Amino acid sequence: MAWETRRNGNRYYYTKKRVGNRVISEYHGKGEVAELVEGLILEDKTERSLLRKARTDQREIDSSITDFIATLKQLIAEQLEADGYKYHKGQWR
Repeated sequence: MAWETRRNGNRYYYTKKRVGNRVISEYHGKGEVAELVEGLILEDKTERSLLRKARTDQREIDSSITDFIATLKQLIAEQLEADGYKYHKGQWR
């Protein structure tokens, strides 16, 4: 995203995106309208970044919970075996 200054001295707001091997410029205007568009695009970009971080954090939390449950199951199994129980056909007996 960038403001481009032309020979006539006017500034225009463009965004760039890649389509295949080409880079396409998308014109968004000049002046106040372009500044508003720039603000909306930056807000959207910030929101997407925050969502990515939230998803990453959630994956880390899920992984920690999964590890905790596996450890807890192992400890329970060890205690049940120590108490004389046997695991047979999906049940502790």
